[in-house]
Amino acid sequence: MQDALGTIVWVPPWALWFSQQSCSGSFSDGACVLRTIHQLRSGTVDATTHPRFLLSVYICRWTRRLISLDNRRLYALKYVGIPWIRVRVVAVFRRVDRSHIIGVVLNQSVLRRVRMRDRRG
Repeated sequence: MQDALGTIVWVPPWALWFSQQSCSGSFSDGACVLRTIHQLRSGTVDATTHPRFLLSVYICRWTRRLISLDNRRLYALKYVGIPWIRVRVVAVFRRVDRSHIIGVVLNQSVLRRVRMRDRRG
């Protein structure tokens, strides 16, 4: 699995797990996740070619799962219903700590289980 590092592959969104139970409603640059959803729906942004939508993931060898490091982008892509997502494997871990796995298992591919946080927390 270590040879998977840096590999870019196409995966269906349901195959990706969130790494947190919630995510902020805005990106680090201040852009709003809901605006991104609107741009994806309207076709203003093409998730298949836009470099911002190459998601970083890590592989947990213990569970053999792809876990997203880009939760807000994954949220937007799942919300819109994009059928395939480009991902780059950036790390492979033998095991992830138990509290982390519980959070990931709770929201595997069910969009409504990931709560969007506003700026207040």
